[in-house]
Amino acid sequence: MGAATLLAVLTLLPFTTAPGTDGLTVGTVTSGGSGIVRVPVYLKDTAATPIGSDQAAGRKITGVSFQVGFGGNGCVTTVAPYFDTAVAGGILASLSPDIVARPRAAGSQGLLFAVSEATSGGKGLPTSTATPDPGDKLGELVFSLNGCTSDVALQGDAALAALTSDSGTAEKVSLATLSVTPGAIRISGEAPPPATTVLTIPAVASVHGLNGAFFHSDLWVMNLSATTRATVTARYRCACAGGSRTFELAPRESRLFPDAVVSLFDAPETSGAIELSHDAAARVGARSRVYTPSLPAPTNGAGVPAYAPAEARTRALFLGVAGNGGDLSGGFRSNAGAYNPNDASTAVTFTLRAAGGAPLGAPLTQTWGPREARQLNDVFAAVGSAGTVTTGAYLEVRSALPLFPYLTVIDNQSGDSVWVPPLDDGNAASSGAAGAAGVTPGVRTAR
Repeated sequence: MGAATLLAVLTLLPFTTAPGTDGLTVGTVTSGGSGIVRVPVYLKDTAATPIGSDQAAGRKITGVSFQVGFGGNGCVTTVAPYFDTAVAGGILASLSPDIVARPRAAGSQGLLFAVSEATSGGKGLPTSTATPDPGDKLGELVFSLNGCTSDVALQGDAALAALTSDSGTAEKVSLATLSVTPGAIRISGEAPPPATTVLTIPAVASVHGLNGAFFHSDLWVMNLSATTRATVTARYRCACAGGSRTFELAPRESRLFPDAVVSLFDAPETSGAIELSHDAAARVGARSRVYTPSLPAPTNGAGVPAYAPAEARTRALFLGVAGNGGDLSGGFRSNAGAYNPNDASTAVTFTLRAAGGAPLGAPLTQTWGPREARQLNDVFAAVGSAGTVTTGAYLEVRSALPLFPYLTVIDNQSGDSVWVPPLDDGNAASSGAAGAAGVTPGVRTAR
């Protein structure tokens, strides 16, 4: 059977799971042949199978792994976030995994995701036997297509697909308890709308404070291309009306927006985050500086970077967190915050530790709303350790959904501040395929 004929058969298959088995289904989508393409993957929880939402404790589905092949297509690559679990309607979006990896190999992309019943309210993965075929949405495979002219088959690897439980009971194709349904990217020949990408400045302000302080953010945006113009849309995310502004940049043009919250959005005495959207084919760079007071007076401030979508994270670590016991006459103070770029709320936990690892105060968990930017002034006081004097603490930030956390450390005497970049604390996607066949029961390794 030729590749075109095989693909035609695959794409005509209905979304059904073999009777008496749970099922993994790769979706079928249509593309014009270029740009970013997202393909959903579903999990069907069938009643009365060895593990599932209708089974007793210990036999809930707590882990899923699979690998989807797209090999032999030089026009297709998999791109960050590779397999996106933070999607609308996805059942994994609200979970904090004990294990998560996105194994990649030449011509294939997969997911390894596990919780425990203890860490998921006794439910495991929140599937339902009542969900019609193809089942509950796990998330989306993310591909980049470059001039594809024929359909792309997406074939799940039967040997690497598995569902697991806390009891050790697993479902696999080889055990006839799991089925895998392939999918495809159909090439329509019609050009898709241009893909866009977003740069995020997670903290900006235009706020007057005590003693003549005026914290405000200047923004620089540059078109890095030497040949093509770039159209950029800036959106202000704040606890206010917000707003948007679209502008064009000539090749190699850099533009300064002084006090950007006011000059772009006319929103004085507010703070928030700025998102810069542009055609993914364009090359745009940006940075910001927040400082006080107004020029031409001498100023103190810190540079704030613009982050790409792949730099959002569920785990972050910040070193050099400093506090002076609430005494502002000397030493340092530290402010922590985050911007949630998602269309759903997410729980965020801040845990402050001494240099040796002992906790300072108690972990603080708060809910960040969709597209919300928020800051905790004096993170030591926020976690209940206001009297601590140190320059060597560290801060752990955990979130159910990827976000942009940040930390600033301020010199109480000079007023100067430092933007502390986050360290990856274990949420990077795995680049290897090892372990994709399943989850070892009882092993809980944060990734």
